[in-house]
Amino acid sequence: MAFLRLNNGSDKGMEFEIVSDTTLLGRHPSCEVIVQDNAVSRRHASIDNKSGVYIIRDLESRNGTQVNNLDVMESQELCHGDIVQVCDTIFTFNLYQEAAEGKQSAPTQHESHIVAEFFDEASQASSIRQKVGVDSNYNKSDVSFSQSKLKILIEIIRALSQTLSLDDVIPKVLNCLFKIFPNADRAVVVLCDAEGKLGRHWAKDRKNRQSTLRVSRTIIQEAIKSKEAFLSEDAFSDQRIDLSQSIAGFQIRSVMCAPMLDADGNAIGCVQIDTLDPRNRFHEEELDLLATVAMQAGISVENARMHEQAMVQQAIDRDIELARVVQLGLLPKGPPKIEGLKFFNFYEAANKVGGDLFDYIELEDGRVAVVIADVAGHGIASALLMVKFSAEVRLALQKSAAKSVARINNAVIQLGLQRFITMLLLIIDPKTDRMSIVNAGHCLPVIRDDSGVKQICEEIAGLPVGIAPDFEYEEMELTLKPGTTLLLYTDGINEAINSDGEQFGHDRAIDIVAKVDNHADDIGQAVIKAVKDFEVESLENDDVCVVCIERN
Repeated sequence: MAFLRLNNGSDKGMEFEIVSDTTLLGRHPSCEVIVQDNAVSRRHASIDNKSGVYIIRDLESRNGTQVNNLDVMESQELCHGDIVQVCDTIFTFNLYQEAAEGKQSAPTQHESHIVAEFFDEASQASSIRQKVGVDSNYNKSDVSFSQSKLKILIEIIRALSQTLSLDDVIPKVLNCLFKIFPNADRAVVVLCDAEGKLGRHWAKDRKNRQSTLRVSRTIIQEAIKSKEAFLSEDAFSDQRIDLSQSIAGFQIRSVMCAPMLDADGNAIGCVQIDTLDPRNRFHEEELDLLATVAMQAGISVENARMHEQAMVQQAIDRDIELARVVQLGLLPKGPPKIEGLKFFNFYEAANKVGGDLFDYIELEDGRVAVVIADVAGHGIASALLMVKFSAEVRLALQKSAAKSVARINNAVIQLGLQRFITMLLLIIDPKTDRMSIVNAGHCLPVIRDDSGVKQICEEIAGLPVGIAPDFEYEEMELTLKPGTTLLLYTDGINEAINSDGEQFGHDRAIDIVAKVDNHADDIGQAVIKAVKDFEVESLENDDVCVVCIERN
């Protein structure tokens, strides 16, 4: 697998995995790697995965693409460690394979030319020279180190505590291992993935020699499972290691392995060092030292992972905030100015983005369409569908309100998203005060006129849009007499819940319309305040949208 690691900017350290056949880099939201810079073209460059060979192409961008400070003319193969620059944004291209695959993996750092190859042993016997449990009962204060070792250990802890990037932490761990264990020839750090399986790994040779380090997956997994560090003074006599010729040929004379634990005592990886010279075997007192280093390394790895997760979350939060701004920008900037009519509207998403919608659409013949709608559910998915729905409404409007909703219904079904939307469509003719209403499974409108206060449209209510193709909707006609007020709302109003688990309901909304002065602003504000006073803040779980229409 491959990934790009961001080297600069506020999101420095963020990684973008290259998992598809073609990965686009650019400013457009559809790109897999979005670069928010006006100098970057909408679709600036691409990386093609050709059976593990990665080819970068510049897509005729305005300002070009560079690899290792050289312009990409047409296409160029990427190698591990190449520097990819898109305007002022700089990435490092990295290749790696999961350790669990048992295949060779490209080294994570340029200075390391050692490749770790994992294998499964036939023997899983438990005979060892020395072991130390490093679970929650392990007490480092019981371990005594020489003054020089203690000084180096303190330096290691200080260095690791100042590093927040995972790709910086692990190389420091490897360097520290060689510093504190001068007899170690090679070292490998293996991390567990989210499922506890062996995942990414880093390997290093003290002298940066090109070689292959065969690592026993069996030993690593047993150290992680048992949370024990162990020492094998002579790999040939350790029953853990199969005495087959293929393994004996690597001449491993001494090996130490210690698990890395997080703050909760969970094993998150393993550290292993070995020596090829039988005269430089590890000794029992060094096992405690490795266990201590591994514990500190585990804490640093956990901190780095948490930092990277926080950085990713910040990026997600910024994207959601941008989506919120875009969504609010799609809502009407204000009510239409139509003589004889006054409008009030209120919108609030349960999260930063929501699935409710209201809109005013002035038609060419002088009529005005009023829409209020609610996508099933809320959040990003609902918000995206609502954006599409908003466009479909404007395209589908006809002289007939019923036929308009029928066209909207078929358009939503053709999206194939298996989601439905409730909606009310009102088309008002200010010249005649006539109004047509279609109800597609939405909360019933409340009307106040000289005959009193009541809900309307129940008898003509149809299915929500997005359920049944070619559904025939009915419309209701009525006259907006002076003094008439209409209240429209989504189910965030009637389904608001108080501390006793009781819903706000429709009756409370009807009572407010009956008691408050007959003005759109007064009624709308009164409904919103009543709901805010009624519901438990911690239980807010739906979007809220209110529209009031007054014929003055």
